[in-house]
Amino acid sequence: MEEGRRNVAILGASWTMMRPFSAAVMTYSSLYFMELGASPADVGFLVMLSWVVLAFSRLVGGHLADTVGRKRIIVPMTILYGVSNLVYSMAPSWIWLVPAQILTSIALMYQPAIESILADSLPPERRGKGMSAVNAASSAAGLAGPPMATLMVSMCGVDMAMRYLYVMSALSMIAGGFLRMLLKETLKERERKSFREYLRAARLLRGSVGRLILIQSAASAVYQGIWPFLQVYSVKFLGISAESWGWISSITGIVGMGGMLLSGYLTDRMGRNKVMFLGYLSGALMLLIFAISPEKSELFVFLAMLAGNLVMSRPASFALLADLTPLELRGRVIALRGLITGNAMGIASQVSGTMYEESPRGLMAGGAAVVAVASMAALFLLPVDVLEGDNI
Repeated sequence: MEEGRRNVAILGASWTMMRPFSAAVMTYSSLYFMELGASPADVGFLVMLSWVVLAFSRLVGGHLADTVGRKRIIVPMTILYGVSNLVYSMAPSWIWLVPAQILTSIALMYQPAIESILADSLPPERRGKGMSAVNAASSAAGLAGPPMATLMVSMCGVDMAMRYLYVMSALSMIAGGFLRMLLKETLKERERKSFREYLRAARLLRGSVGRLILIQSAASAVYQGIWPFLQVYSVKFLGISAESWGWISSITGIVGMGGMLLSGYLTDRMGRNKVMFLGYLSGALMLLIFAISPEKSELFVFLAMLAGNLVMSRPASFALLADLTPLELRGRVIALRGLITGNAMGIASQVSGTMYEESPRGLMAGGAAVVAVASMAALFLLPVDVLEGDNI
């Protein structure tokens, strides 16, 4: 129990260290890509490439997390993730972003190990609150990101500001990697297992685990396909200023921090499926408001972002997947989920780029419809709560 609290604290501290700069970079990343000559379709291609490579790199990461250990993957890959950010800072054109995206996705093979060590370290009855508390702490630190980015963009423009921000992000991630050396390994027995163990993990996809992953994949594909275009849609299509977008992101981020804490509390009190339903419904409402937003209306953009931050599905989906998977297969199941979700996100990103060029409002409306269906599926097809390891 003591080691579990230590791990949660270290992960929270490392995320808190990294989050302000990663949040700053995310605020204008798509606009930066376009400054380097990328079209909306090119932005979609870059995001697709990132997700497809990540989907397969997670398979390696999940296998290693369940064999050599969580910590041995997390530490070096976090440092490599920081190094990959330096490539973005030096890119003379958008073509350079291709190797940057690939390197970033390879480094992020540590994601199954991160989720596994966090799930290992939290007792089942506190997984929702534990996940939301860690995320809320890093989200609080991340609130500094959009204002920082907005200030730097107003001072020196998108191109130069983003180069500085990527360097700062790289340094924070490398420091976070060194901090994660203090983690305590939760996989006590390391075994030489082959990739055939994925067949055993794949059997868990029957029943609730499979339904959970399919619902997550559908909603996540929409979110990640559309998210890179929200800033472009708001600034380039609706015509609000880049500074307004930055401040809206900052203010609604505060709401999101509260929404994350509330979601974690509700996850452990009212049931995983109900919170996933509310979280996806919140996302569908956000996209619907974007679809009907009039031009040059900061108010509608604010209301859309506010709606999207009211309730979060992540604490509930994290807790439910942890409930349904045994410790020794947790990394692989998370990796399989990443394979399915990552490829769905990759396809959605490419489709979203093409759809955005044809009909920006149509993209938002279509995304709202898909997420609304996912919310209903979560409510009626997933269990309220289960004991660890059950597969209903």
